[in-house]
This record gives sequence, structure tokens and C-alpha cells, in this order.
Amino acid sequence: LLFTLFNSPAYLSAAGEPVLESQSAPTATTGNSDVTSLAVNAPAGSVAGELLIGSIVIDGNETVTPPTGWTFIGGQSSSGVTVAAYHKVATASEPGSYTFNWGNNQQAVASMLRYSGADNSSPINVVTESVDNTGTSITAPSATTTVNNTTILRLMAADRDGNFNPIPTGHTEVVDTRSGTNGDSVVVGIFSVIQSTAGATGTATATYAGVGGAEERHALTIAIAPPAGDIAGNAFRD
Repeated sequence: LLFTLFNSPAYLSAAGEPVLESQSAPTATTGNSDVTSLAVNAPAGSVAGELLIGSIVIDGNETVTPPTGWTFIGGQSSSGVTVAAYHKVATASEPGSYTFNWGNNQQAVASMLRYSGADNSSPINVVTESVDNTGTSITAPSATTTVNNTTILRLMAADRDGNFNPIPTGHTEVVDTRSGTNGDSVVVGIFSVIQSTAGATGTATATYAGVGGAEERHALTIAIAPPAGDIAGNAFRD
């Protein structure tokens, strides 16, 4: 039984939490150009059974059509910016890239992450969302996890040129990319931290440094679940 567990497609870290194995370089519109679709390369080294997390941030209020076979995690559309995150368990025959589509010409940024050690049957333990229109910072809301050893992603986006500095305390920066350098630009930041014990994650705040200030800011807190039984000694879940 132990041999089968350790050699399953969803590999586990020593601590038992899902692990970021690789990521694609984020794809962004260039030269302040506007488009209706954006492709992002598949992360290098993907194998069947690993978890893929894709996100798209678009200027303006858009309805996103994700790549075939992807499941919506969370996100919001508003007059200033559209944010959407999706997940997919990799198969043995993944394409070389994935394309997100929407209706109107806009600037955008797409990203793609690859995780091992996630619960393939129910990879997202919990997700919470927030939106605000004032200030120079973005706060991702707290989420209450129900299992130990989750990997927490904070997905933050704003509809102006700029970047995130400082990033949320205690987090690791995974993505910080912008689409352009004018008022129609968008910026996305993804930051990660391990939540060893089930419970409230608390909020996470990053300061946004943008030209003219952002018109709107959105944030998601996403908890990626480990397998139902992990090598850190957690009980198997039904």
C-alpha cells in the first residue's frame, strides 16, 4: 500500500503540501496592443496527474472562454478589469499551449502554473474573492481551509501599468507581470504560502505601484488541497 501511494501520479513533498514544479513565462499583450485572445505555453515537464492552474487578467468587462477541459475556480468581471482562474488535471497528451478568448479588443496577461502533490479529485479546497476601487494596495481576503498542508495562492490584479512592491508578508512571488505602459494596461501578481494547519489563512496585502493609480483592483485567495491521505500523517478523507 505504501509503495503504491508514493508512486502515484500526484507526488508529495516531505511536508505533504502541493508543490510548484514549473511555470510558463506569463504571456502579455505587447506595445499596448489590444487583442481578443491570448495563448500561454504549457509549463515544462508536465506529466499526467499533475495539477495545472491557469489565470487570465483582461482590461475592461469581458466574458472569458477558457481552453477546452478547464474548470472555473473563481474570478470577477467589472468595468475596470476581468480576472478569472481555472484548473485542469494534466493528461498524457496535453497541448503545447492553451488559449483564452473574450469578446472585445483589450490588453491582457495570461499565466500557467504546474503543481504536483494535489488532490486530483477535488484540488481546490476553498476560494474567496474581493474587489475594491480605492487606495494604493490590494488585499486578498482570508479563506478558511478544512484540511492541513494546503498551498495558498494570492492572485491579485489591477487595471493600470505598474507592479507589486512590497509583496504580501511571508509569501513567495510567483508572477508579477504587466501588459503595457498606458492607462489600458493590466498587471497581475501571484504569491504563494504554505498553510500547514487547517483554519483561517488571514488576509494578505501587496502595495500596488502604478501610473496614475488603479481604477479597480481584484484579488483571489485559492487553497490547493493535498491528496486525501498524505505522508505528513494526515487522516484519509472520504
